[in-house]
Amino acid sequence: MSPLQVQAVAGSFVEAAFDPDQWSTILDQLATAAGATGVVLLPIKGRTPGVPLSDSIGELMDSYFRHGWNVRDERELGIQKMLRTGIMVDQDFMTPEMMKSSPFYNELLIPHGLQWFAGLAFHADDEIWCAALQRAPAQGPFTASDQESLLAIRDHLTAAATLARRFGLARIEGLTAAFNTQDIAFILLDRRGRPVLANMKAEQFIRETLHVVKGEFTLAKKEEQTTLHKQIARVLGCVHDVETPQHLPVIASREGLSPLILHVVALPRKLLGSFAPAIAMILIVDPDERCAIREDVLTAAFGLTRAEASLASCIASGASLADYARRHSLADNTVRGMMKQIFAKSDTHRQGELIALLNRLVRNAPK
Repeated sequence: MSPLQVQAVAGSFVEAAFDPDQWSTILDQLATAAGATGVVLLPIKGRTPGVPLSDSIGELMDSYFRHGWNVRDERELGIQKMLRTGIMVDQDFMTPEMMKSSPFYNELLIPHGLQWFAGLAFHADDEIWCAALQRAPAQGPFTASDQESLLAIRDHLTAAATLARRFGLARIEGLTAAFNTQDIAFILLDRRGRPVLANMKAEQFIRETLHVVKGEFTLAKKEEQTTLHKQIARVLGCVHDVETPQHLPVIASREGLSPLILHVVALPRKLLGSFAPAIAMILIVDPDERCAIREDVLTAAFGLTRAEASLASCIASGASLADYARRHSLADNTVRGMMKQIFAKSDTHRQGELIALLNRLVRNAPK
């Protein structure tokens, strides 16, 4: 290891805070200076893909996440020591005998030509991260002198990561302002899939339907709750399920109302950077609210009464006559009578024809 070269590379960390695309190149330079094969920066909690890493260990980290080693990383045995001293190495938590029988070393590291490790703790604001340096067997373990050289660059990493996180936060604030302008309900999620921010429109849904218990969403129906948790895990990259697309919406049932439609989407890492406090979001669609927005348009266009406009707009959104009757405590005959009036005023004869007409009108209506 070249301590002077390591220090020189550390001075470049702040460049990556301004331009996240620089992390790969700078970490490759750090690996070379440290006599290692590659470097990856990992949060202690919520290890998911999309973290800064050197190109030289791209295949290793793909296997690390794809095969679930991120949730069974045996190097967690050394975390407490790292938190106390700022650094950990294999010798702190692994004997040679343990290493020979370890699945983590023999099924993940060795097949990728790696064995030795040093983990350097640093902060990104209030989060603790680890710079994991990987060496091949021939490069040997990190010595006490090597560890001293790495400890000298902790402050550089903390400064760069904290700056990058604050830039990410500023960009998130701009993103949320745009969603608020469009009157869209959303919840931001951190790397563990826990809500970190919800706008005012989403807070009502959290109180009434998407309850949060110990950082996790709790829905009325267990199967819907399980589906939501799985979809969040897929979007975060914690699990790989080729049979289920990541953009599949999730339903959250509500008593007496149409179910909420939840879309879990990843935030643009290229825009926000890897240290941003949120990396995904839930967009919430309320079909009933969408009906209410359309009623004024329908009343003006066809001379419908408020009740008829309410029924017509809900039919256009996919509700049935029986759904509407039950939701509004009306007799089926009453609703059918209202439907006849809607057909007459809109010059339509069937529900399909009415739905097509109304959807065309809504798409062309001013917002």
